[in-house]
Amino acid sequence: RVAHVNAEWRAVLRQAYEGAAQEYGLGDAFPVEALVAMTMTFGQGFALERLEGIDEGHGELLDWIERWLMSLDRRRRTR
Repeated sequence: RVAHVNAEWRAVLRQAYEGAAQEYGLGDAFPVEALVAMTMTFGQGFALERLEGIDEGHGELLDWIERWLMSLDRRRRTR
């Protein structure tokens, strides 16, 4: 059951990243399968650390990701 849910979630991410990669012109710089794997691993690691009471650097990481996404959006709008 866990493997099935994992596969379904990966399919959702894959579809979302494929669309975003095209929309934001990411090309080969960010392979979709690598982004899917990174997202899955990031989510699991983030959750595990929170369960262990560890949050060092989490806020900074999320802020950095938000700034990166905003920069992609600004770049897309100026093309």
